[in-house]
Amino acid sequence: IPILQMKDGKINFSREITFSRFFYCFYFQLRYVPGFSGDGFTSLAIIYAVFSIANWFAPPVVAFIGPRLTLISGGVCYALFIAQLTYPNNYMLYGASALIGLGAAMIWVAQGNFLTLNSGPETMERNSGIFWAMLQMSLIIGNTFFYFQLRDIEQIDRATRLTVRLFFSFLVFLVKSPESTVKHLCQRICT
Repeated sequence: IPILQMKDGKINFSREITFSRFFYCFYFQLRYVPGFSGDGFTSLAIIYAVFSIANWFAPPVVAFIGPRLTLISGGVCYALFIAQLTYPNNYMLYGASALIGLGAAMIWVAQGNFLTLNSGPETMERNSGIFWAMLQMSLIIGNTFFYFQLRDIEQIDRATRLTVRLFFSFLVFLVKSPESTVKHLCQRICT
């Protein structure tokens, strides 16, 4: 997943937008669900505790299975966290919170690897800044979108959660393989 891809002299942001949309779904799922007593503070504590520990083990995983498979594995962890919210249950929430902490560590290390592979010394700061700005914009864009989508809804029913989940999960399959871009960069550097 190249962070920035040039096409006809213009920057292609489609992959970054897909990456950001994946997080929209995550933030959407944190909304209130009636009859569910899971504690968000406990869930976040578990997520970040596991995330902190897993960051020590994620770099060898990226080195062993590669950044692409690591991103897919991390994405599966996110998808499983989101999927467990279809039938809210405290035990599943806390177990999935540990799983998403692991997945977050894998995703962040792997995306940092891709950023490094697809940036040179002269573009690293720019690419990092663009990536970070787009990630932060996902909060504004995602919350604005769901504000207008759900403004008249008092409770989020199962069908709405499933529809949103399936739509945003589908976006993950739009991410293309970086092989052609990496080959192109290697040819440019070597010649």
